[in-house]
Amino acid sequence: MNESLDYDADAYFMILFPDFSLDSKDFWIAVATVALKTSEYVKYANFFVAAIALIPNFFHLIVLTRKSMRTMPIHIFIFGIGLCDFTRIALFLVMNIPQLWTTYQNLENPDCIPPLSYFEMARNEFYTIAVSVCEQSSIWLGVVMAVFRTLLIKYPLSHRLHRMSTLKYKLLPIISILLIIISLWIPKYLRYRIRIFGIWFPPPICDKFPKNYSQPLYFMEETKIFDGEITFQNLTFLEGIVFFLIPSIILPIATISLIIDLKKPSRSQENRDRSSKLVTFMTISFMIAMVPYSGLYIINFVQSKSNGIRFILRCIEVIFSFLITINNSLHCVLCYLMSTKYREAVKSMFNKTNTVDIQMSDQRMTSVRNPRSTFSVKIE
Repeated sequence: MNESLDYDADAYFMILFPDFSLDSKDFWIAVATVALKTSEYVKYANFFVAAIALIPNFFHLIVLTRKSMRTMPIHIFIFGIGLCDFTRIALFLVMNIPQLWTTYQNLENPDCIPPLSYFEMARNEFYTIAVSVCEQSSIWLGVVMAVFRTLLIKYPLSHRLHRMSTLKYKLLPIISILLIIISLWIPKYLRYRIRIFGIWFPPPICDKFPKNYSQPLYFMEETKIFDGEITFQNLTFLEGIVFFLIPSIILPIATISLIIDLKKPSRSQENRDRSSKLVTFMTISFMIAMVPYSGLYIINFVQSKSNGIRFILRCIEVIFSFLITINNSLHCVLCYLMSTKYREAVKSMFNKTNTVDIQMSDQRMTSVRNPRSTFSVKIE
């Protein structure tokens, strides 16, 4: 007999904590409930900030393509970070718009929201991996930029470092970072496959569906391509080391070194200060967004056998992802505040039309004053 599935949160949480004592289970169910509700509110805030930041980040990329910006030693890294930021925000919006729209249409009857289809689950899984690749690529680009800037200041006469300042040598670490990150995420993507485990029927109060409507209910099943849970734990541990632990060690060291450099006198103090301040503030923003994730990976590795703790950690991860969205949104602001070249590039883009109009007006005035002139005079 076909029956509609009842989404009972309390019953679901009871299943997540099967081996816990009664008092401990009640405590963790309360924690999971708060984490779930908080993550739902943060999703809306995250979406709102991402929607606002999409256009400024796109404009940020346009500014970075200006010829005057390409002369900066750290240009390729800032452009790579900006590209990762924009791609992550765009993918995040594309992934969440359909779900939020469906939720909005069923605010009065949330039980009428149908489960995700096979295509939607596969699409969300791909988007999730792509967003993670953009996040971690952005972090490592920030790490390489901070180290490169620190070494360039420490050894200003090094021929090898100045040779690495060319575009050819800068692309090598960027491509290497991207290949390493993708290679580490491929096993995680292949770990699960989408399987059907039931049929969903809309409750009787849902009158928007046709009569006798039903829909397959899918879930993510392990593909067993790994040799037991230990292999996946090792991959998670390796991911935490590569993506979070190592950057958490390198970024503070590079940041402290840059701050010390700002206090040292130099002939090129003004230009050096501006570039160093930009890199310093960007590395600090990376650390603020990244440190919470480091703690999550450590806890996830220690408590990897508890489905309930994993569920809570996923909810907390949604909350911490809000910090990454804010970090992505602030990079263009930091570039504008800290870089003179960036401000000049922005002003030149907006003043170009006005400058052309003024020059044409000056040319017409010159022609009127000297009607016998056979050429126009351009006034700078």
